[in-house]
Amino acid sequence: MLALTCGKRTTDFSQAQLKVWHASLCSFPAHVINRGVVEMILDGVRFPEVGDLYDLCRKQIPKKLTEAAYTAHGKGNAQRVGKNEIEAVAERLGLSLE
Repeated sequence: MLALTCGKRTTDFSQAQLKVWHASLCSFPAHVINRGVVEMILDGVRFPEVGDLYDLCRKQIPKKLTEAAYTAHGKGNAQRVGKNEIEAVAERLGLSLE
């Protein structure tokens, strides 16, 4: 995250923000997150969101490992994050979905 904040016009992450980013991204291997961070540093988005990095990471994971892997020309909800992914992140954040 240090590389991301140094490479973008953003403020420092608060402890709460770091917790959310970590809970959202910790299921990805470090090399996948690192590639996503570098892509974000080099793109034109000034203020990246955790969802932006999550999407970049999902694109790198084989389709069989995600419920609905991202496809640029997919139909309808192909870009949506799957139910199991949502529940896993919510659990890591200590959030109840029921």
